[in-house]
Formats: sequence, C-alpha cells, structure tokens
Amino acid sequence: MRLMSMVLAACALLLSDSTALAADQLNSGDTAWMIVSTALVMMMTPAGLALF
Repeated sequence: MRLMSMVLAACALLLSDSTALAADQLNSGDTAWMIVSTALVMMMTPAGLALF
C-alpha cells in the first residue's frame, strides 16, 4: 500500500511539473474553466454534506 502511494505521488509530481513548464502565460479559456468548475464544486458541497 505504501509503495502504491509513493508511485502515485511520483506520477502526480511528474505530471504537475510538465504542465507547469508548458504554461508560460495566462489563458482566458483556462481561467474561465477554473471559475466555472469552482462554482460547480461549491454548489455540490452542501448536497454532499447533507448526505454525509
């Protein structure tokens, strides 16, 4: 189980570095998507807490 966690963490680290290096400027489409997805998560949170 610990090995699996370490492998997943290493993969996440490698993927995050490659995407961070590729994005050298702000993109309005990416920014809009982050705002929309944040709003969706905030709307789903009360329902999830109510079911918990």
